[in-house]
Amino acid sequence: MKKFIAGTCFGIVISLSSVAVASDTIQALLFPAAFEVNGNTVSLPDDYSVLNVQGHAYVPIRFAAEHLGANIDYDPKEQRIIIKNEPLQLIDATYPQVTVGNIIAVDSGANTRVTGQLQLEGTDDQAHIIDAYLSFQDEHGTEIGVASIAGSAYKRTPLTFETMGYGHFGQFSSVLLHIIAVNERMIADPTIANPLLLTKEQALSIGMTTISQADNPVWSALLLPAWSVPLPDQQRYTKVWVITALYSPYGNRQTVTIDAVTGALLSSGDYEGHL
Repeated sequence: MKKFIAGTCFGIVISLSSVAVASDTIQALLFPAAFEVNGNTVSLPDDYSVLNVQGHAYVPIRFAAEHLGANIDYDPKEQRIIIKNEPLQLIDATYPQVTVGNIIAVDSGANTRVTGQLQLEGTDDQAHIIDAYLSFQDEHGTEIGVASIAGSAYKRTPLTFETMGYGHFGQFSSVLLHIIAVNERMIADPTIANPLLLTKEQALSIGMTTISQADNPVWSALLLPAWSVPLPDQQRYTKVWVITALYSPYGNRQTVTIDAVTGALLSSGDYEGHL
């Protein structure tokens, strides 16, 4: 039995001298199709469908773009789909084996969501740990935003990353790459690397507003890469502060984990001591 889908669409038909509004409904057939990309069979995810509309096959654009090696995102403010699939050419001269590119930055609430692709050249195809950040510039070369990149699965094959930066800088003119560390070996000067991360004092201040200060606990804060901390969605965060309040005399403690760039609360927990 053929399956039909009725949907709503809005469009215009432009002639030499007039504009006419097209029908506001369409009728489409579900179109079962197998996919082969560069000789490899690829399965369509269960929540995706292919449609046949007036003899044309409509394929989910994210599925198609990602399997062709492109980066894709949606800008809800501008109502546009952005696809980038160019050679990765952005490097830091202090460590040129890492290349980054196809960067897309769109507003996400009070912050900017940044996606792109990173590749580690000249190595075996084992996973490597990268800690870096992107500096976004306006047309005058002034820095208007920073977004961290960190992960433990980068290889010779380009890998898409997603991160968040504080504030709005989607209308950037250029971007610079700064490599901080590779496989936990420092590349950049640690005193100047990633200057927009929250300081330890700022992280502690956030922790103290979240955790009870009753009984005068002992406070500590540890800056960690997100991949080393259990989080619901590690791809969205790159550096985190873990703030701990230790209570005497039994060693009970409370912890909160926050985004090291925006200060957003990511997780919290209570633990009983055995002292």
